[in-house]
Amino acid sequence: MQQHVKERRQALNEQCIRCGECFRVCPIVPFTPLEGADPERMTRLTLDLLTSGQQTQEAATWTASCTLCGACIGQCPEDINPRELLFLTKNRLGLEGATAQGFFSFMAQGINLLANLQLPSAEFRLLTSPSGTGAEKPEVLFYYGCNVLRTPDILLNAIDILERLGVSFRVLGGTANCCGTVHFRGGDTAKAETIENRLYDRFVEADPERVLLWCPSCEIQFLESGTTQRHQPSFTMEHYARFLADKKEELKRSYSRPITKRAALHEHAGLELGKWVKEVLQTVPGLELVELPQMQETSYTCGIGSLALAPNARDAVHSRVLEEAVAAGVDLLITPDHGCQVSLCGAEKDYPFAVQNFVAVVGAAMGIERDDLYKRYMLCGGGEKIFAAAKGFVQDNQLDATNVRETVWETLNWGR
Repeated sequence: MQQHVKERRQALNEQCIRCGECFRVCPIVPFTPLEGADPERMTRLTLDLLTSGQQTQEAATWTASCTLCGACIGQCPEDINPRELLFLTKNRLGLEGATAQGFFSFMAQGINLLANLQLPSAEFRLLTSPSGTGAEKPEVLFYYGCNVLRTPDILLNAIDILERLGVSFRVLGGTANCCGTVHFRGGDTAKAETIENRLYDRFVEADPERVLLWCPSCEIQFLESGTTQRHQPSFTMEHYARFLADKKEELKRSYSRPITKRAALHEHAGLELGKWVKEVLQTVPGLELVELPQMQETSYTCGIGSLALAPNARDAVHSRVLEEAVAAGVDLLITPDHGCQVSLCGAEKDYPFAVQNFVAVVGAAMGIERDDLYKRYMLCGGGEKIFAAAKGFVQDNQLDATNVRETVWETLNWGR
């Protein structure tokens, strides 16, 4: 990985003509102090940071604020992928700070706390086993990453759907099976490489025909850091939603009840996730799917690796989609991933519609009902009320009651 990064930095530096087109079209710039900055100068400063670590406030601000939305892809006259350039610049910027492990440890603690407040201990251990769980030689390895454990009902719905479809699968994920993106973006390339190699060993050990990805940040990591080029896997890799979209007929046969609701999908243009989710939702009987005007171009997810990096943009995106959902008279706002669900589910207390992830909608049409405990805790509105609602999990999982009381509200809202 370290050699690959070095080679890509050099290649991008040589190919880039510093024209500034990527900066000109960047949808995040208007939400930062950089609005009005000279695009050519900004590109030069960013390339200086990428190649030599020479840091200026302007380059650091643009790099840190970049949501990896991909709006710049296709705008470069030299056919460079500017998202890759900014992704690698994040790695360089992180290298200057060298805080990746501390941040990951903090994040992992929060993920595991929230998972333990929503899962019995035996189920948590099963889902987070280092070697995964499920079929010995599966058709599919469902690699869910780690952050979705904050909202385990989403993960469990996704697993339920695979079971209903009769897919032979194995499940792998959790903080012990991270893809390495936090360390890579944080500049610890050596640690990211160790994590990546360990994960790929587990992929190979499972020996699947396909690896299904859930987390958009994992998808970006695999796409933009050269992971698949380095390992050249024998299996294919695709998003979970695309896999379901390819099984439309099987989905239709698995439904047992209509979902008679007027609904809209919250969308991001950074990846093709919205396309696949929309195809899946169009199979759900009774569901009326309407289009909403929204700021799709700003990010690939609402989560901590993307839109949350630009709080002003995040607030504008969320305000727009929520108000447009009201104007459209929807009963249901559907989210494409866990980061969006975490960010938007609390809106239920102020808006006249429900917020659900797409797998919850698909699962409900199959007759699957799971309680969204994360949303229930968010709607409680405070740490003591959450503690009362989660008391059974606190006792069963032998959690520190004082720590839960003091940290749960902050942990629920972290990254929103």
